[in-house]
Amino acid sequence: MTDAAARRPGWPLDERASAGRENLDVDHVARYDAKEAWDASAEVRLLELLGLDAGSTVLDLGAGPGQFTLAVAPRCARVNRR
Repeated sequence: MTDAAARRPGWPLDERASAGRENLDVDHVARYDAKEAWDASAEVRLLELLGLDAGSTVLDLGAGPGQFTLAVAPRCARVNRR
């Protein structure tokens, strides 16, 4: 467990220790990254139409590699990834 996780009460998960071995394999991750669609701009535009603004908080469930998180972060106050 990392020092930061140890200081956070109720946070039992050590993500590196619980990651599947394929997620720690550099070649596997590179193949995954190559096949992913990295443009989340359509999703961000939809959220803006629905009211996303600079004061919004966004919860990105199942964030994966984080392409949506990176795209939406400049347009809101906070992004939480789970």
